[in-house]
Amino acid sequence: MFQTTKLMDILVNLTYLYFYTTKFKSLLYFLNFCAKSNSSTTCILTLTCDTTHAVNVGDSGFVVIRDGVIVYESEIQQKGFNYPFQLGNGVKLDDPSVAQEIKATVRIGDVIVMAIDGLFDNVHNHELEKLVHDSLVDLRKLETFSKMSAQKIAEYALQKSESKTLYTPFSESAPNFTNIVLVASVMTLQ
Repeated sequence: MFQTTKLMDILVNLTYLYFYTTKFKSLLYFLNFCAKSNSSTTCILTLTCDTTHAVNVGDSGFVVIRDGVIVYESEIQQKGFNYPFQLGNGVKLDDPSVAQEIKATVRIGDVIVMAIDGLFDNVHNHELEKLVHDSLVDLRKLETFSKMSAQKIAEYALQKSESKTLYTPFSESAPNFTNIVLVASVMTLQ
């Protein structure tokens, strides 16, 4: 079994294979191979000139924010409510053939936010747009923008997920459920 940091190093290196292969899904096959006893949704994204190339499985995903407004949002893949497609080797798990291949056009100044359902279930689009906008206002060094923005977004989503009374995107669909999972990553184009 790989350690998380080792797996991430391998994924970063494998992302570069996109430029040398016609099947970006080969990365997903690698993820599926590594997920021997667990399952996972995933979104893998790379940027080529003005286009994002992504593969997505389940309720992980990304948004593109331009001039403070979400202009692209990847679709959620679900079999039913709160039952996303998931990679893994179990009988009821999915294989990489279910992955959506996504291309989205981006421009200089766009912000891409990648996350799992812990963000998208707890934060409304208008809240995410405001969080990114507020982070851009504080922008002094580009190197710290992504980390600081991701941290602010993650903390905000976590606070909302712990509330029993706040109105979230997830509670719109199922008021009897709560959320606890959270991961966010932010990058900006220069």
